[in-house]
Amino acid sequence: MATIVAVPKTIREKLGEDGSEDFVQFLNVFMDLKRQEIIREESHEHEKLELNFERKLAETESRLSNTIERSKADIIKWMFIFWTGTVITILGGLFGFLKLFLGK
Repeated sequence: MATIVAVPKTIREKLGEDGSEDFVQFLNVFMDLKRQEIIREESHEHEKLELNFERKLAETESRLSNTIERSKADIIKWMFIFWTGTVITILGGLFGFLKLFLGK
């Protein structure tokens, strides 16, 4: 365990050498405990943020998937309408052409 602070001379005179060493040891233990507490809290917050991110990512992925599926359905619907109109137009032109040149 590394020494965190040097005890000033006036405090060292009041506490004595043993008291000063005990005081520094107390501060070191206190700081280690506080550091561990902060790490635990940060770890817990990190886990909560990660879970929240994963939940939002899953929601976004679901919405995006639904949007893509709806878009595909719309594209298929409009393709059908386009090709139906095209076929009707071609058939109408063909019948008109045949009627014009065959003269029935």
